[in-house]
Amino acid sequence: MIANYCLSRPLISICMPTLNRCDYACKALLSIYNQAEAHHAIEVTISNNCSDHNYDLLEGLLDKCPEDLSLGYTIQKNRLTLDEHMHALVNLAKGRYVYYLGDDDYFLDEQLILLVELVVRYLPDLAIFNGRLVDESGEMIGKHFYLPEKIYTCINEAFLDLRDKGTFGAVLVRREYLDDASFKALIGTSHAYGCFWLSLLRVYNSLGSCCIIIPGFELVALRMAEKSYSKLIVYFRDIPYELAVYQRHLPPGSPQRLNYAFARRYYRRVTSFYFLASLYASGSPLHELANINPSVYMRTRVQILISKILVRTGFYNMLCKLKPLFKLWLPEFIRMIKER
Repeated sequence: MIANYCLSRPLISICMPTLNRCDYACKALLSIYNQAEAHHAIEVTISNNCSDHNYDLLEGLLDKCPEDLSLGYTIQKNRLTLDEHMHALVNLAKGRYVYYLGDDDYFLDEQLILLVELVVRYLPDLAIFNGRLVDESGEMIGKHFYLPEKIYTCINEAFLDLRDKGTFGAVLVRREYLDDASFKALIGTSHAYGCFWLSLLRVYNSLGSCCIIIPGFELVALRMAEKSYSKLIVYFRDIPYELAVYQRHLPPGSPQRLNYAFARRYYRRVTSFYFLASLYASGSPLHELANINPSVYMRTRVQILISKILVRTGFYNMLCKLKPLFKLWLPEFIRMIKER
């Protein structure tokens, strides 16, 4: 069955944008080269965003591409914005599905064939994967999410659960949901690659059931390299702007109500004591919220104060240690109460 997909068009396009990270990009590419059993069903599409760094090592690796693996490499003539680069890269893809892979991430050994088998078996609209977190040297430092294995057939439930879980590097989506109109609507949000949610909500507003999957296997290692962006700006300026763009471009009725419901849930989460404490503990200067989003700052001054106290007194660290136990035992406790 897999071979039939490859006669005219690849089943999956692995799309990897890269900028000034040649060594990491080589590691990512080698993680694909080393899984030959999946080569016949995939293509790799790499776009170099006019890097300043030398890419001779990667270009030499391209010459060693296995014969049964389709591979495309392009160098942008001018530096594009993040969103523009992703749009250009996806438009180079020929596969029925697109898998986004960060140039500092890589596939785990012997897992790529599981991705192919998953697509062939379920033909999903979207799949979001758990993975492992690694440091700059590749040492495992934790897990990316703890999403339970699940197949969603209701777009409303999937959107509310997963709208903010589509981390770049751990997403597979049908190519038709990355249409130009949806992509262009989100240019400037820094998350235009997630435009598939716009398309999915438009389509399933009229069609009904969908197939959105959280697979039961880890697929990718996501590298937690030092970030150059401000978490406060992302959570309190960029994402609120993105939610507003969604509201403007979604059809009225159920899609807009669903987006509004998610926005309310999102604001509750990011203004909670625990979330604000996590930002403060990681070095985010919470007082800068007054400039980034004054209205949120005015409504959360008390939460910010309490969050700082939680961190400074050590209560936050204690909560972090107890949280995994709550995740493990709370569902069982609730089940026991219901049975009684």
